[in-house]
Amino acid sequence: MKGLVQRRTHINSSNNDKTNGGNNGTDSVSNGDPNTSHGHELADEDIDSKETRLTLMEEVLLLGLKDKEGYTSFWNDCISTGLRGCILIELALRGRIQLERLGLRRRSLLLRKVLLKNGSPTGDVLLDEALKHIKETEPPETLQSWIDYLSGETWNPLKLRYQLKNVRERLAKNLVEKGVLTTEKQNFLLFDMTTHPLVDSGSKSKLIKKVQDSVLTKWVNDPHRMDKRLLSLILLAHSSDVLENAFAPLSDDDYEVAMKRVRELLDLDMEVESTKGSACEIMLGLRRRSLLLRKVLLKNGSPTGDVLLDEALKHIKETEPPETLQSWIDYLSGETWNPLKLRYQLKNVRERLAKNLVEKGVLTTEKQNFLLFDMTTHPLVDSGSKSKLVKKVQDSVLTKWVNDPHRMDKRLLSLILLAHSSDVLENAFAPLSDDDYEVAMKRVRELDDDYEVAMKRVRELLDLDMEVESTKGSACEIMWAVFASFVK
Repeated sequence: MKGLVQRRTHINSSNNDKTNGGNNGTDSVSNGDPNTSHGHELADEDIDSKETRLTLMEEVLLLGLKDKEGYTSFWNDCISTGLRGCILIELALRGRIQLERLGLRRRSLLLRKVLLKNGSPTGDVLLDEALKHIKETEPPETLQSWIDYLSGETWNPLKLRYQLKNVRERLAKNLVEKGVLTTEKQNFLLFDMTTHPLVDSGSKSKLIKKVQDSVLTKWVNDPHRMDKRLLSLILLAHSSDVLENAFAPLSDDDYEVAMKRVRELLDLDMEVESTKGSACEIMLGLRRRSLLLRKVLLKNGSPTGDVLLDEALKHIKETEPPETLQSWIDYLSGETWNPLKLRYQLKNVRERLAKNLVEKGVLTTEKQNFLLFDMTTHPLVDSGSKSKLVKKVQDSVLTKWVNDPHRMDKRLLSLILLAHSSDVLENAFAPLSDDDYEVAMKRVRELDDDYEVAMKRVRELLDLDMEVESTKGSACEIMWAVFASFVK
């Protein structure tokens, strides 16, 4: 999502007077005063409200449309995804969808499943089309996946049918029917284009004033006391790169204050905010940029000397534009629908690693017969190396436990969490005790057994908020991001 663009010169005294004036026109589109503290979920208050004249999608498009020309900027490549985000939030605000509940393992908002809450039609064609797709999809998909599917940005051919087509044109026609826009044909040298110039300037003025007032005269400094629809409008207008159009008429001082307050909203930890009060998780999830969705950038392209590492490094080095961490996990595993990315798969990883250990004298190579076929195996020959490794893992959560992941050796912390994710950590702890541990009781009773102490401390590491930990001190963001992907 693009950041805030530089302000255009667009100031005059009459606009200043208008901005600093009374409170007229603030309730024509909003469902409530932003200063009102909501005691109920907006999903219950806003289900198909007759008072909501414009949907979120229509409001964002109206902010982005040029008044006289009747089309959005050709250079705006953010509004398409932003409008799909508006659709998901609109469905959530109308009580049609929700995110799956948090389990024992905290998952990023974007990676939680979108569940159907109420399958009844909304009366809006676009919303009902998206709702129909969500309703028919089993098992449920994640929030990030739905953004991609509705935008048509997926390599999975089975999901292309979910794309919502001609969204801007369909929304513009809705606004024509509501008397806000009109329809014209304009000639652009080689082709004619249908445009939708503004005819009801009052509706757009009220919308702009509503956005301005929300961060100026009616600023409440608490997102949970703001009207959810208005908060969604601000965040998604920014994500769609059209928020600048609402702030351009402001005086320099008001502009600075408005942008400062928008930045405060953008800098919120959406994962934390989603756990408070009656937060709309889907709204916050669409703003949150998870560790898994940040791009992996090359820092140093020189070879490491390890064949597997250098093969992965070569792929990352040659890929432009950079891919996200989640994408790289899928590509290196070969779990992608994109045929152009299958060449990135690292093949025979276990066998190649075993051969490395054979060369280092830890394992040996044998052939074993399994009835119908022979298989190459690698039995242990250097038991001392494995014993040291097992003891190192045990000590890290027993005698050398420091109770702070940022004081632990990063390599050792990675070993513990990824061994757990690979379902092999049990092998290091099995010698401690034969007793089974009960995760549900670990916080209720005193744990006397070494095995249970070790597992309790591993659970403390697994229960960390990886998104938050990645921002602390000299945290290795890639490390925490991989943990967020694998640790369930």
